[in-house]
This record gives sequence, C-alpha cells and structure tokens, in this order.
Amino acid sequence: MERSFKQIISEFETYAEKHKVIKEFIADPITSLTANNHEYPLQWIELLRSTLGPGEVRIFLNVYFMVLLKPDNYIKIMSDSLRLCTDFYSYFNDNLPKFGFYFDNGPTTASPVEYKFDDNICGHKMEVIVEVPFDTDEDNIPIS
Repeated sequence: MERSFKQIISEFETYAEKHKVIKEFIADPITSLTANNHEYPLQWIELLRSTLGPGEVRIFLNVYFMVLLKPDNYIKIMSDSLRLCTDFYSYFNDNLPKFGFYFDNGPTTASPVEYKFDDNICGHKMEVIVEVPFDTDEDNIPIS
C-alpha cells in the first residue's frame, strides 16, 4: 500500500483528533506558529525534507507537542509532553502494517522546546523519519 505525504499527515491528524489529551493539530512550518487562539496541548507537524531511494521515500519531520507555560508548571509540561511523544511514537510504531508506512528503526530524539509569543509555550520536539515504500515500476509513471 503506497501512501502519499498528504495521507500520512491525515493519519497523524486523525490520531490527534482521537487522542483524549491533544486539543489541536497543525501541519505547517514552525515559523508560522503564533499564539493566536490555539488550544493546548497542541500537536504540530513540520516537514523538514525528503529523500528518495530505491523502493522508498524517507520523510523527515519534526513533531511538536506543546502546552501553554504558566508559573510553576514547567516540569509538569515537560513530563506530559514527553509522554505525548511516547504515545505518538508507540501508536504508529506498534501498528505499522495498518498505516502503510513505518518509522526509521533507529532511536528517535525528543528535545525540549520553548517559544515566546503573546503566550509562552513549551514542550518537546521529536525528530521522526517516516519511511514509505513505493513501486518503482516505470510503467506506473503517468507520461505519454
């Protein structure tokens, strides 16, 4: 089953909608992040780059889980956002055949992040590599 980037993002969005803690999902460059009326916790997906190889596309993504920072809740946010990273990675990694893509087999890094806008937000950024098999048969290329 071949999956497009749009279909993969759709799977991530469906996951966020079904998760009992995540309140909002966005897929855009992180540079477009503003604190305008977001609901937290927020899941944000950012495309970094893609590589093409024989029979597969590798899509490099940053996956952010962020929460509004208030006085004295930094440690709780760091704990909760790391748990959201674990939930996300486990859900997709444990159900690989269902989705038609898989995560790179190496360890995934989750780093703390903090952004200051009208609101201060913080959480974790997880670096994920999604591997998507594709058919390399040139007969399937839409050219005449």
